[in-house]
Amino acid sequence: MEQTQLDEYYMRLALEEAMKAARIDEVPIGAVLVYEGEVIAKAHNRREHDQHTFSHAECVVIREGNAHVGSWRLEECTLYVTLEPCPMCAGALLQAGCQGWYSVHGTQRPVLRVLSTIFLMMNGLIIGVK
Repeated sequence: MEQTQLDEYYMRLALEEAMKAARIDEVPIGAVLVYEGEVIAKAHNRREHDQHTFSHAECVVIREGNAHVGSWRLEECTLYVTLEPCPMCAGALLQAGCQGWYSVHGTQRPVLRVLSTIFLMMNGLIIGVK
């Protein structure tokens, strides 16, 4: 299978997760974490259900991914997510060293773009990014 087809497959899985979130009245965001061509974690937003601040789809797959690879580093992993990560999740992805992610628009968001977004937010140049 070509990389484009794989990307579409992984994004469809993330969209399925987003639909699960919608069915339980959560913000419909889904995420899939891929390591060496294998889906190692998939999740959807569960903040209301769990009553936990960190139950964003991205944070859940990071936690599951850490358990799967046996390390807090996810440098060889790629995240597929239905919406560009919020600042909290972007920071978590930076800390995990995730090699990159794809949003529903199908464009990879390199780490440097996240760094610049966080920098701009910290300096009051971007407010309320979601």
